Amino acid sequence: MSFPTFPLVDVAIEVEREQPAREFVSESGRKVTTSYRTAPVRHFRLSFPLLRDAVLAPAPWGAYSEPAALRAAYAAMNGQAGTDTLADPEGGSAITVRWESPLVLEKIGAGCWKAEVELEEVL
Repeated sequence: MSFPTFPLVDVAIEVEREQPAREFVSESGRKVTTSYRTAPVRHFRLSFPLLRDAVLAPAPWGAYSEPAALRAAYAAMNGQAGTDTLADPEGGSAITVRWESPLVLEKIGAGCWKAEVELEEVL
């Protein structure tokens, strides 16, 4: 399954890199840092400022609910246990990601929601 995209929603994507490492200190006081991975892990924060309950879209989509599509993607991945594919915002290729935190939708008006999704690249 691939992460849902919405043709009418402008999604802000922040990318943060993390180089997981562990630092050891020897008896002499010398510090040795060991990296867990060969490449930095990327974390993605997707901000959906406005998701609508009822969207009329051209064929083949028809009417659908953007919050329900996000809920379905989260449920299809078994919450945070599964993985999904996402178009890499820095390169365009498909990458594998997992959800870092539970999906939280906030109602901001009648039929309108906002959401922030945090994903982590799976290497």
